[in-house]
Amino acid sequence: MTDPVFEARTHLAPVETLHQVIALLNIPPLEAAALNSGAPPHRQQATIYAALAEWATCSAQAAEQFGGQEHTAGLTTQYAFLIESIDEHATSWWTAPGDGCAAGIEASPDTAETFARIVRERYLQHVADHLDDFDGWLEQEPYLRVSVWDIRRAADGNRHALREGDHPPQTYARVLKASKIAPHAVEIRTPLQVFHQVHARQRS
Repeated sequence: MTDPVFEARTHLAPVETLHQVIALLNIPPLEAAALNSGAPPHRQQATIYAALAEWATCSAQAAEQFGGQEHTAGLTTQYAFLIESIDEHATSWWTAPGDGCAAGIEASPDTAETFARIVRERYLQHVADHLDDFDGWLEQEPYLRVSVWDIRRAADGNRHALREGDHPPQTYARVLKASKIAPHAVEIRTPLQVFHQVHARQRS
């Protein structure tokens, strides 16, 4: 009888391929530490395979419970997001966002917390892919902040009814912040984290 572990050993995929599998399976973005980046390749393989196995188990349960349901609008949430480079010495969270910030509106089946992480990871990947455009920004050692609002909840809790349709998608999150409506999730990365995570994406 063939030893299944030995059989699996002969079919191990390289780390680069496993990263592609992570993307294909829509696994929520994983931190470099969670992926064991920087460790020897076989250690990275073991870590990623374990993450894939955990995600596969959860996905199988989700498919069993919800697979027969179509993804209707009721299963997604409209989020407004704002990506800012912030001053660590700023005395107020409510400081008006600068001209260089990015914002938008997007539908997602994820929680606000997960969606904020997705936006943050996507932005850092964009920086890594267009590093020449961000050299000056990185030299300023920026703090990165991603704020996310559940649009329905933000409108329901606001007596002035700042409706999404009254503002362009790229400005709505700014309006919510200017109106001092607290976001439903916030992700912050320090300058050191930004530097390491951007350059880790360059090498992957």
